[in-house]
Amino acid sequence: MKTANHYNHVRSSRQFIITTYKVDNFFSVLFLTFILISSYSFSQQSKKQDSLINVYNNLDDGIPKVKILEELFYANVYNDPSEGEKYARLGKALTQKIDNKEGYGVAIYHLGVSKQLQTQLDSALNYYEEASTFFKKYDDMPHYASVVSAISDIERRRGNFDSAIKYIIEAYEIHKNVKDQLRYGIGVGNLGGIYNDMGNKKLAIEKSIEALKILDTVKQEPWRKADLLRQVGQIELSRENFDESLKYLNRALKVYQDTNDNIWQAYTLTDIGNNYLDSKNYDDAETTYNKALKISEEFNLNDTRANINNNLGVINYEKGNYNNARLLIKDALDYNTSISLSTSILDNLIALGRIELKTKNYEALNSIINRGMKLSDSINQMNIKKEFHFFKSKFHEGKGQYKQALAENNIYIQLQDSIQNVNNEKQIDELKISFETEQKEKELIIKEKEITLLEERKQKAENERLFFIITALGILAFAIAVIYGLRQKMKRNKTEREKLDIDLEFKEKQLTTHALHLAHKNEVLLDLKQQLKGLKADNNNSRSFQNIINNINLDISNDNNWEQFKSYFEDVHKDFNTKIMTTYPDVSNNDLRLMSLLKMNLSSKEIANILNISVEGVKKARYRLRKKLNLSTEESLQELVLAM
Repeated sequence: MKTANHYNHVRSSRQFIITTYKVDNFFSVLFLTFILISSYSFSQQSKKQDSLINVYNNLDDGIPKVKILEELFYANVYNDPSEGEKYARLGKALTQKIDNKEGYGVAIYHLGVSKQLQTQLDSALNYYEEASTFFKKYDDMPHYASVVSAISDIERRRGNFDSAIKYIIEAYEIHKNVKDQLRYGIGVGNLGGIYNDMGNKKLAIEKSIEALKILDTVKQEPWRKADLLRQVGQIELSRENFDESLKYLNRALKVYQDTNDNIWQAYTLTDIGNNYLDSKNYDDAETTYNKALKISEEFNLNDTRANINNNLGVINYEKGNYNNARLLIKDALDYNTSISLSTSILDNLIALGRIELKTKNYEALNSIINRGMKLSDSINQMNIKKEFHFFKSKFHEGKGQYKQALAENNIYIQLQDSIQNVNNEKQIDELKISFETEQKEKELIIKEKEITLLEERKQKAENERLFFIITALGILAFAIAVIYGLRQKMKRNKTEREKLDIDLEFKEKQLTTHALHLAHKNEVLLDLKQQLKGLKADNNNSRSFQNIINNINLDISNDNNWEQFKSYFEDVHKDFNTKIMTTYPDVSNNDLRLMSLLKMNLSSKEIANILNISVEGVKKARYRLRKKLNLSTEESLQELVLAM
């Protein structure tokens, strides 16, 4: 049995934030052009950064100086994020000083990038959220979409896949609407990457291929398409579609070679080597790994070098060259240990364990087992832990300790069965995700149609307005026509007001209906749960009943209904939540929910059903809320809420 590490090197995605500066005179434009040309010239020299700093030091405060700081930020951030952060902070201070709003938003975004590259994800997320709020306030949607993409990347790193999907879809829909095919294609590709991380290979492939088709329509940044080709190749490799995988990986490699992208040539050659290794084509795997190793050593890609050495060790093991295999894998283990890369250390230990087991070096095997057991326990990796129980069984067998060997083998079998059960549940989850995604895509299609319809109406309204202006100018002398036009305008305004009143009344009905639906749904589900508990007590198949009960509990506590209710509520009672949080900052989200339901004049029983608590629980919640709001016994909580 062999192991092959499939490292997925993620390119640090430089979001190209292009600030639109308003320069009011010819000399400023000329000077800014000179700076940009100078920066390009400097980029051809090894002293580009020193040249940029010299230009920066000789500039007065203004937009050209902001541009130089942005260039210095990008020149440093990917090699030294803390140095990049320094220039981002200088940019923030300067744009505040000269009141350059666009540049200020970019500087905040750059601070987020630098924090993300320093793996300070909480801090990065705070900056990104500030930048997204800023760009949205000024209706700068392309910049807003770039920041939202970065937020999606952080959520993906944290394993918050639902949130990551929501943000990336929002981002690429904006890029699609502004006809930015490059960013639109990248966003769809990122969605495919998220699905791949979730284990949903089907959707991962579909979205990656869709992204490739989009990028076929653009010519700039060809390496973006190569990144997607490599992503598809990796997904196909994980599905053991070796020929398909190799086809995509070779296409990606050619693009990297044509663009002299040496580092990503090394990564892709490693992927191709993994393909040959998994398909047991050991000679081609060894040749390809050696090409990747040469580039990795030239550019100090130590993690890739360690990965290659581990897999070269696996090849030597398969060929029976156990001493060479041991040396190569130990080299990889030493590097991964130096940077505390737990999963790679475990891969190395498993590969070494097979060598020591094959050569019957039981003392070395025992040392590997002890280290591997301890590390796999610390990161809770069941599929890896089972391998060390297998080794332990063989160790005892080799020592003639057959009772202990049998016990360890039983543990190994139990873990194997547990992993199979997890995989079965994962397949069910994949089907669920696939269904939910199809539903979301249908909703997106509907939204797109609605947006198109609104745009058509907007265009029609603009045309009507233009016609009215031209007509008004043509008959300006005729007072009667002017009066007629004013009356028509007043009539339209009256119609709009009536329409707004009808919309508000409809939303109030929607809100009430939704609240009553929540109450009824939870009441029915609770009753059904009680009946199932009764059946469960008399039925042998209690696990199936418990699964149904768990699903009901999940549905009762589902926050999606609350989010929809909150949306309806804020449409009807505008600024209610804001007033509450401003007046009573200590109020919690649960308190806010209770106050929203009180605002609707619902009964205690209806509130209890909606919140999934007892009527007595509602009374206690009201009592706690009164205390938090410092209400006396004479003051009415209901009247206070209704007055807000």
